[in-house]
Amino acid sequence: MSTNLFDILGQQPLRGRGFGPDDGKPNAQWVVILGHTLWKNRYLSDRDILGEAIRINGEPAVIVGVMPPGIKFPTNAELWTQVIPDADSEKRDRRAFMAVGPVRAA
Repeated sequence: MSTNLFDILGQQPLRGRGFGPDDGKPNAQWVVILGHTLWKNRYLSDRDILGEAIRINGEPAVIVGVMPPGIKFPTNAELWTQVIPDADSEKRDRRAFMAVGPVRAA
């Protein structure tokens, strides 16, 4: 996910912070934002969860935010991470990205 997607969508975390400009840089610490339902059901609405490390596919990631109820963009998402470029992201056959942006009214 782009580091500024929630800003583009006008959504701010209920707790903690969104992604910052340094979060998507190579060698950056992997951070994650939890969806409200995941935070409530899996982490029992733990108010002290920010800064805690979890594992995603065996890799450590630090929880930096929790989104408000109802935010599930793009389709029922309950966890968001930033995009950190790697060697595989440069391959021409990689098509896992979606473009989103604001639309100006005419």
